[in-house]
Amino acid sequence: MDVKVSIGEEQQDPAKVYAAGKNLADVIKGANVEDIISKIETLACQADSSAVFNFRRLSRGSLLHIAAATRNSNILRLLLDRVDAYLIAAQDDWGNTPLHIATKAKAFGVVAMLIRHARDLPDVDDKNWILRMKNNHGNTALHEAVLIRDVDLVSHLLHENSELVYLANADQKSPLYLAIDPRDPQIFQVLFSPSLDPSRIEGLPPVHGAVAYSLGKILRKDTKLFAMRDSGGGNVFHLAAFWNVPERLVRTLLKTVSAETPDRFLVNPEARDKEYRGRILPGPANLEEAINTLLMVATLVTTVTFAAGFAVPGGLNSSDTASKDDRGVATMLGNRKFQEFVICNTFAMFCSMTSVVVFMLAYLAEVHLKLFNFKLALGLLGMSLQAMSYAFLIGVNLTVGKLPYFVHHDINYRIYFHLHHHRFFILVGR
Repeated sequence: MDVKVSIGEEQQDPAKVYAAGKNLADVIKGANVEDIISKIETLACQADSSAVFNFRRLSRGSLLHIAAATRNSNILRLLLDRVDAYLIAAQDDWGNTPLHIATKAKAFGVVAMLIRHARDLPDVDDKNWILRMKNNHGNTALHEAVLIRDVDLVSHLLHENSELVYLANADQKSPLYLAIDPRDPQIFQVLFSPSLDPSRIEGLPPVHGAVAYSLGKILRKDTKLFAMRDSGGGNVFHLAAFWNVPERLVRTLLKTVSAETPDRFLVNPEARDKEYRGRILPGPANLEEAINTLLMVATLVTTVTFAAGFAVPGGLNSSDTASKDDRGVATMLGNRKFQEFVICNTFAMFCSMTSVVVFMLAYLAEVHLKLFNFKLALGLLGMSLQAMSYAFLIGVNLTVGKLPYFVHHDINYRIYFHLHHHRFFILVGR
């Protein structure tokens, strides 16, 4: 609704009107009713005081905005008797009406008085027009009441007009969506107690927000809400299936999907699909099957490398040919390539053995830990396979290195183990 501008405000000197309005605003901020009455009576004696009373360009809006912030209904009543009737709809720089300001200040009496005054205006067909007005964030007074978690104000505004629960703000959130907060179940009870029509709810479906908060509460209240769909045609079960989780992990995953806010994936499903196109989250059944397969591979690698640690290339010194101190010692102990074989084989054995343990933990863990353990064990198994391959090449070179073919090509294997990157590099030189 458009606000009518006082003719007197346009005719008088703007500087004088601003000075007088600011002076009265300072008095109102003091919240002393006697001082305000005295100031108003003084202004009333002037030739045209309406321009001052209806001045709307103060730093905090109009005088009604300032009066609403004092939470004193007596002060507001003094001004309502003197200002233009439609000044009640004036908006400040943030789009707030006096009703928004009173709601944010938790001024129950001021809120009730503003609503009554708006309904008593002549030539107004919609008696709830003031309740439907939105600020720059798209919030109605009910939105603001839910945000400040004031149960009494929420109940009062809902009683004044139950249709307010369906209106969405600039973030596509209705009061019903904002009410989904486990920290304040009372507001949830107030807003979801009346029978709701899901087809009238604007913006984000409250049940999608409940995926992160109170899914069970809405299920017990009204199952029809689960039929609501987002702009992409998906319902809450599509959303849960997209993240491929059990119900108890939905809240955790919804918060971690986006570093900014999970709501943007509900507002714009196309952005969600684009960002996660091609991303495959392994299901519990497939993941467990992969764990079982790789666990068997890791066990075999552990067995082979363990055995190779004792059946070393070249064998061991026997008791018949070796001295007492050298009995049971590897015959190639002084060979540098043999030492490289031992290092690689030992590393492969410990990595594979550790991966076996981690794969077992992954099999027993919950879904979010299962995937982490699976990736860790897979990395360990990959390193053990590389190290085992290098150990095999060295072992072959040690045992058959004197064959003419190998002597002719003079193949030398140099293996480096880089501790920082956990990688093996093999350089083949001629």
